[in-house]
Amino acid sequence: MIEALPGACLFKDGAGQPLAAANTYLRRCVELIESGRHDKEHLGEEIKAAHFQTERAGKIIAHLRDFIRKGRGDRGEGIPESEIELIFNPFASSTDDGLGLGLTICRSIVKSCGGQIRVFSSLDSGSIFTITFSLDDHA
Repeated sequence: MIEALPGACLFKDGAGQPLAAANTYLRRCVELIESGRHDKEHLGEEIKAAHFQTERAGKIIAHLRDFIRKGRGDRGEGIPESEIELIFNPFASSTDDGLGLGLTICRSIVKSCGGQIRVFSSLDSGSIFTITFSLDDHA
């Protein structure tokens, strides 16, 4: 789970930046063409810059989709359904030496990045944790 969190924050905060930059470059292209003050070389540079930024955003999105598709799980004993929500509570631990803060911290970070963390578990089969992020900035 932890390895997804930097990518998730990068997606929420960072993917918007290259898309906004691409929009700015393309808007400048339109302004230059409409004003008649464009030259082929300058226009080409603006278009190349916009293309670079959209590729950059695409790589961020592809990385996150790839991670989410892979998922993370185990083949442990599973978690009883009555305890699923409790595992995210502070100081809830199934071991004697655990602090019970790991999933609480993970959920907090994921929420701060606009996402959700869920667990699907089956007794004697294990658990799968999923992290999802909305493509909508208003989530």
